Amino acid sequence: MTYPIFAHVTLHIEVLDAQAMWRRAYGAYEENNGTADQGGFEDICGTEHEPDICECARMVFDPGDSPPGIQIHDSLVEIRPPSWDDRYPHFIGDRGDLGTDGFGGGHD
Repeated sequence: MTYPIFAHVTLHIEVLDAQAMWRRAYGAYEENNGTADQGGFEDICGTEHEPDICECARMVFDPGDSPPGIQIHDSLVEIRPPSWDDRYPHFIGDRGDLGTDGFGGGHD
């Protein structure tokens, strides 16, 4: 008797073109459903100009039907917030060389 093996598959992606991703997600939706129901798709993934990035990523990367020998239980997509430095670049200045106390060189 074989026993199931449980695994998590994680992809880290960077969305470079949200509209191109939306179009790919729409293509995947059309392939899986056999129809081009844009209204139904937009209810799930938003419009091309205001895409729901998480739902588009799920549409692109979750194949729908499980491949042979595998049972996909669920998929989860989350947006990682930008780093503190990216959110507040005006607070990041030239830190200079580190001194022996771990602060900028002027604090020794």
